Amino acid sequence: MKNILLDFEYSFNNNAGGSYLILKINGDNKILNHQAEILCQNPNSAFLPFYVRRENDSTFICYNITSKISLSQYIERKSLNKKELLDLLRNIARNLMLSDNYLLDLSGFILQPEFVFINPAT
Repeated sequence: MKNILLDFEYSFNNNAGGSYLILKINGDNKILNHQAEILCQNPNSAFLPFYVRRENDSTFICYNITSKISLSQYIERKSLNKKELLDLLRNIARNLMLSDNYLLDLSGFILQPEFVFINPAT
């Protein structure tokens, strides 16, 4: 597991069911169960599907990233022109604005290129 100065550790797991980004919530941090339930019960293509797993005293959030790559990988592989960059930023902003529909707190979103996943085909 890696920690990049955030209050969680992360790792990646691949199995027959797909690829997953796994966040291990550290210390006193708690997830808001009602927000997790809202997203799990009302999936939206703007947000990665996930489930919460608890083992002993640890909480893990497992995001399904099958067929997706991180924004940092995408930018490394592809040189974006101005229009593509603006479209990408517009889509990120539009998806964040959907959080109001789900009564989510924007402080719960991680906007680091390593943790923003996109479908490279679209």
